[in-house]
Amino acid sequence: MKNSQTQLIELRVIGGMLIDSTFISTVPVKTDDFVIASLRQIHTAMLEMVTQGKTVDLVTVAEHLEKKTGNGFLNVLERAYEAAQIGVSNTPALGDALRDHSKQRKGREIGQQLVETGDVDAAMHDLMNINTESLRHSYHLTEAVQNFYDEVERGDKGITTGLTDLDRLLGGFRNGDLYVFGARPAMGKTALMLNLSLKSGVPCGIISAEQGHIQIAGRAMAIMSRTNAWGLRNRELSPASWARVTEATGKLEERKYFIYDKAAPTIMDVVREARAWKPKHGIRILFVDYLQRLQATSKSIPRHEQIAEVAMGLKEIARDLDIPVVAMAQVNRGVENRDCKRPGMADLKDSGAIEQESDVVVMLYRDQVYHPDTNDVGVAELNIEKNRHGPGGTIRVAWLEQSMRFEDLSTRGET
Repeated sequence: MKNSQTQLIELRVIGGMLIDSTFISTVPVKTDDFVIASLRQIHTAMLEMVTQGKTVDLVTVAEHLEKKTGNGFLNVLERAYEAAQIGVSNTPALGDALRDHSKQRKGREIGQQLVETGDVDAAMHDLMNINTESLRHSYHLTEAVQNFYDEVERGDKGITTGLTDLDRLLGGFRNGDLYVFGARPAMGKTALMLNLSLKSGVPCGIISAEQGHIQIAGRAMAIMSRTNAWGLRNRELSPASWARVTEATGKLEERKYFIYDKAAPTIMDVVREARAWKPKHGIRILFVDYLQRLQATSKSIPRHEQIAEVAMGLKEIARDLDIPVVAMAQVNRGVENRDCKRPGMADLKDSGAIEQESDVVVMLYRDQVYHPDTNDVGVAELNIEKNRHGPGGTIRVAWLEQSMRFEDLSTRGET
């Protein structure tokens, strides 16, 4: 867009607001979207006057600026007013055009900064802010209530967990929410993540910071085919089992299932992948294995601050992309020294920020790990420690170790 066109659009947007002050609140442009310095000052003045409950028109804005800056910008205000006369009703569309041009301009500035500094993470962070700053986040309560009723009437349900009782308590995985599943090593965190993702039935992204994509694929094949994972890895399966593997492979190839397996990625790596997957592949849920393996943008800050940045980043992904984010998390080894080894929310490593940012926290526990002679062989507990939208409670599910499957107890069975 040529500079003269941009200037005319900026003038017409300000002029439209002078003629109809409701546009100040309903046309979502920001002061830094304007290139012309005088129009930036005028827009700032308008926002101040609306906040103060003052009438906004050509005369009152000029008076406000004169008192505040000693310059009423009367000539600029008159030009803007005249420019808008040809079509005041077009102000919202012109506002959209102004925001689009502003995003392009800011993108070019970030690109130039990247060339000068070489700081890729900072550039990605700035680009992310450009992409999200125009998203709508302001609603009148009446509209919010109506949207809630519409959702209830549609019977919208979250993405299934594949576990009946867990769906009953959580309502499935809901858009915009951060779910954290914590456990000690060897409890089956990665297996649980894979079960939840494979049973979701929707396009999903996997951030696998602990295992490579080949390991993830092998486990997924064992789960889908209900075959012995060790036998699959070592090619020691019966013909019937191989037939199930072949069938499962075909089903997996049809799924929109994307894996990012960089070891110890930064939270900005995760943001970048998620933002690429959403428009390109239409992912509807993101899984992370596991939270504490992600790195903050700076390693020089204290560890608890790094975890806070990661947790906040995952929550922001959920909100900004309007998808559920499901993150596995490591539990402190201190539980090993207790008589009761069932972990609680406070046992999460660097748990403060995780507790604060998460909407749901579930702890995975298998008594068989500590007590081989337990009556609960083949049983796993999912203890809901936090549920922002509903009750807590404990759910017992079947753990089929050879095929690494989690199932409803009522349907337990392994071939």
